[in-house]
Amino acid sequence: MLAVPRHGSINLHASLLPAYRGAAPIQRAIAACESRTGLTVIRMDKGMDTGPVLAVRETGIGEEESAGELAGRLSALGAELLIETLEEIERGTLEARPQPPTGVSYAPKIEREEARIDWSVPAERLACLVRAFDPAPGAYCLRGGKVLKLFRPLAGGPAEGSPGEVTGTGGEGLRICCGEGRGLLVRELQAEGKRRMSAGEYLRGAGLAPGEVLN
Repeated sequence: MLAVPRHGSINLHASLLPAYRGAAPIQRAIAACESRTGLTVIRMDKGMDTGPVLAVRETGIGEEESAGELAGRLSALGAELLIETLEEIERGTLEARPQPPTGVSYAPKIEREEARIDWSVPAERLACLVRAFDPAPGAYCLRGGKVLKLFRPLAGGPAEGSPGEVTGTGGEGLRICCGEGRGLLVRELQAEGKRRMSAGEYLRGAGLAPGEVLN
């Protein structure tokens, strides 16, 4: 089947191969706090994203960019890159090159349980994870036994309290203590069975106060 098309089977992958081969390259790159990613056009072979490279385009990852936002941006860049690549293939001016043997990593599909927040993790790392799981499946914790999803995070400065303890509920959003005594600011939330909303809107009716611990 791979050999049926005249120029072989062509695939556009949302990473700088051989990094992040697999189903969830965008989410995995953000979760790893990468600052750059990109697109790779390959001629497919029998392996998983292992085929020879036809074209590459690199781009940065914004400090607050979510997986959904990055996916949209890469879609537009990818459409342009794929058209350019196909035109070069048709002209016979493009030569495929093997992927390098070093720098190989994998991006397996996201399992929902991975999105459960571990408040003992440092805030900088948690901010990346929250962005990686936005919009789906949504990074979450439990409040009163019910799911509370968190979005639009910022890693803050020092925070006094135990991991998961709410340290502030005013200003820009909800502040929560994380591992290593650092704080996380969350600016959008979604309670179980409710729509996504700003932290201010959520807090007005949630009855959440400093000292409460999220699980």
